[in-house]
Amino acid sequence: MEVPGRTQGSSPKYSAGKSLRRQRTIFCQPCSSDGDTTVAIRYCQNCNEYLCAVCLKAHRKQAVSKNHILMDGYNMPNVALPTVTPNEICTKHKNEIIKYFCISHDAVGCGDCMIIHHKFCKIDRIQDKCTDYFDGTEHQNILRKVEQFVKDIDEIKRELQASEGNVRQAYAKAIKDVTAFKKEIIDYLDDAESEMLELIKERKRKTEMLIEDKKQAENCIDRNIREIQTQLQLQVNQANELFVGAKQIMAKLNAIDENLNRLKNDTTIDVYKFQRSSHMENMVKSFVPLGDMFDKTQQKIGNNESEEDCLISSKTF
Repeated sequence: MEVPGRTQGSSPKYSAGKSLRRQRTIFCQPCSSDGDTTVAIRYCQNCNEYLCAVCLKAHRKQAVSKNHILMDGYNMPNVALPTVTPNEICTKHKNEIIKYFCISHDAVGCGDCMIIHHKFCKIDRIQDKCTDYFDGTEHQNILRKVEQFVKDIDEIKRELQASEGNVRQAYAKAIKDVTAFKKEIIDYLDDAESEMLELIKERKRKTEMLIEDKKQAENCIDRNIREIQTQLQLQVNQANELFVGAKQIMAKLNAIDENLNRLKNDTTIDVYKFQRSSHMENMVKSFVPLGDMFDKTQQKIGNNESEEDCLISSKTF
């Protein structure tokens, strides 16, 4: 299979007494793109393409190419055409080369594209349009835009790298802050527990002292009663002593009666019990989180509880 536009032969140089056209055979380029080797009989000067008889017939029928200048026989040029790159192959018609430019739609395409989609448009050959394009305004604008795109994407890349580092630092700090806040809460609860236990001990100590005082008063009254009882038993057969003793005892009995009644009314000891803090109990039951996550605009990205719900009052106990 021959490369389009090239000819068979081992050497491109002229042999003695023979021209290159007589030494080499030129094949049809459209057929060569399909893998066929058909001898070319014409050359289209407008398309810069070699054509066989079949392709020549189709070329003359197509509106876009029927008025092209055709060269035959020894008049055909004997130069190798530029190699076709993948970008020059039509994406819609795989076996066709992009050769034309539609001025009306600012679009390029192959001959089939022009016939199907741009039949009534003004068409130029790319070969004629591209000569001064490299230094033209459009190409320079494209170069500047691409250069700016490169700068922009480099800037975005740097920003993303910086953001990646900031994200790692931010989330590491968030974990550290959560752990620290948890420790603060635990320390607060430990201190609150210690205060409550100390209060319980103090209340217990005061209650025990009160009971001890009442016991001593009870023992004192009991001794006085026993002493009077003994004294009355000893004086039962002695009228004079009994009378005198009874008068003396009456004063003591009044005091004992007063103390005894006071002790009877004061024997009940208040018993204390622990009552949970309603704030703390509600917090535990509601599963209040330790906090929320906010972005730099202070937009919450965690749960819906308010920040105040996450705080523990210092006056809980």
